[in-house]
This record gives sequence, structure tokens and C-alpha cells, in this order.
Amino acid sequence: MGLTYLHSLISALGHCTYISIDQVPRTHAIVISRPAWLWGAEMGANEHGVCIANEAINTREPAAETEALLGMDLVRLGLERGTTAKEALDVIVFLLEEHGQGGNYYEDADACHSFQSAYLIVDREEAWVLETVGKYWAAEKITGEWVWAVRRLEDRKG
Repeated sequence: MGLTYLHSLISALGHCTYISIDQVPRTHAIVISRPAWLWGAEMGANEHGVCIANEAINTREPAAETEALLGMDLVRLGLERGTTAKEALDVIVFLLEEHGQGGNYYEDADACHSFQSAYLIVDREEAWVLETVGKYWAAEKITGEWVWAVRRLEDRKG
């Protein structure tokens, strides 16, 4: 194998926190806020004015501890690949369905904590709320001038 061939193989993969995925030919400039130890981002914006924020949610469905894409990886990937809020939503949903989400959200490997993710994805024209559980998702376009989003998850036994 020549070096050129190896380089093309390496650059064809995008390395996320735990897994590698197919790289795209072009990514957008981003500004992100992220923990130092992982690849993804808690929130950020790209050169097209797309902004994404991530929130951890706990659900009755346990989050996978197997290594996949973290919710924070999906934030960064949405920003790098989407020119609008809808495109970023579509990127996140596609990658979620393709690779799933899971893995430890703590830097300390001895303290495993995994959870599901919710996102606010906006640009100058529209805004979306996306909630995810494993490879499943639900998205809603925000309409109207005012939105009050309140999450109420109850622990029901029985």
C-alpha cells in the first residue's frame, strides 16, 4: 500500500469521540463550546448562522453504554454539515439512525454515565426542537413568536 492510498483512507473517515464515520467533501467553519476531552460540542454556531444547543435528558429507556456517537458529536456534525437549521436537523437524524448514540459522557472511564439528548436547532429563518432516544427521534418546528418549552419527565413505577 502506498502512502497516497493510506492518506485517502484516513481522510475518508471523520473521527468522533468514540467512533469514526464517513467524512464529507466539505465542512463549514464552526465556533463551539466543548469539554476538552471529547470531540463533540455542547453548543455552537457555524458560518451560515446555524446554532445548535444540546441538553441531556433522562428517560425510562436506558441510554446505551456501548460506544457510538455522543449527543455532543451530533451537535458538531450538524454544525459542520448543515447550511440551514433544517439541513442540520436532517444530518443529525440521518447519523443517529445510521450509527446510534451511546457511550460514556464522563472523562473518567471508571464512572460511566450515559443519557439521551435533546437539541434546539435554529437559524435566521426557523427553529426546531429535536428529542432523541437511542436511534429514535421526534422533531417539531417551532412556530409563532413565543415559545415556552418545559420538559416534564416523571418516573412512573408500576
